[in-house]
Amino acid sequence: MDRRCGGMEFERGAALLVPDPPEDVGSSVSCPERGAGLRAWLDAMQEVGGWEQAGLPGVDEQLERVLERPADLVICVGLDRYPPFSIRGALLRTYPNEVMEGLELLASLSGAKIRMLAMDRGMSGGRVIRRLARERGVRRLSLSAVYPAADPTLIAWHTATGGRRRLAPGCCPTTVGMVMVDPWLCVRLARWLRSGRLERSRPVWVAEDVASTEGVIRWLAPGPLDESILRGGAVACGDPLSGRVLEGRRLSGDVEAIFGVSGSVSWRAPEPCIQCGWCAEVCPTHLRPIELVRVIERDRRVDPKLDWCLDCGLCTRVCPSAIDLATVLRGRHVQRESCGD
Repeated sequence: MDRRCGGMEFERGAALLVPDPPEDVGSSVSCPERGAGLRAWLDAMQEVGGWEQAGLPGVDEQLERVLERPADLVICVGLDRYPPFSIRGALLRTYPNEVMEGLELLASLSGAKIRMLAMDRGMSGGRVIRRLARERGVRRLSLSAVYPAADPTLIAWHTATGGRRRLAPGCCPTTVGMVMVDPWLCVRLARWLRSGRLERSRPVWVAEDVASTEGVIRWLAPGPLDESILRGGAVACGDPLSGRVLEGRRLSGDVEAIFGVSGSVSWRAPEPCIQCGWCAEVCPTHLRPIELVRVIERDRRVDPKLDWCLDCGLCTRVCPSAIDLATVLRGRHVQRESCGD
């Protein structure tokens, strides 16, 4: 497995559940009674808040849309957004029964006839999960855990033949008749229904930077994430794909991923394109990123293919000339949305 994270290489890491700050009172909201309809669940969920999902639309937003446009499929995406940081995989292995229970609840609320689980075909402990899915009538979508396999557009594409679920990047899965959730969302719903108390912890990942020689936290016991655990800069919040540290970001309960760093991170200055074609080879939607960037930099004409950019960042990651193609494409998307192009 690739264990490089931008400029960081790690030997070991841990997926952790870290409680939100104690002043959070959302967990006091009562769970709807068994048999309650979707509207009752949505009202309770919106009162609680905090249903965002990393890399997926919030489940409350999706269920709200289901009221207008029914879904026929609910899928739990157990593939990790960045495979070396196995947060979803760790949750799926640790709480498989609760994942299945949450998936069943979501299917009941949305009226979906099909329940599906997307998982890494090479996952350790996968035999138990496959057996449990078979017993509960959950279909499995086994894929290779290769970035960006967990992207919603690619997940939707794999769930049906003939392109019937062609989900445009950035669109809500309900537009193609799906509700898409992650394992932790399923676990939270299952526990809320069973115990009446809403789980407010959040999964995070802690990794050790093997290139560092001082003060890097290897394991972090579950507890509130605040500035008291910085320990002289040994832990920083950042983007696990690029390795970039997010300056000025406070370590709090809403942090998605943290990792060890030592000192400052240096980045190469961009160099001229050498026409290697790597960006086109890795693009999951078969675009030619460098050509799109040249069109954007030359004039304001928009190539329709830009709509199929997943914003996965692979083109920037493989570029030997350190050209930040993904940022240019992302900026054009934002500009189009703000101008109503």
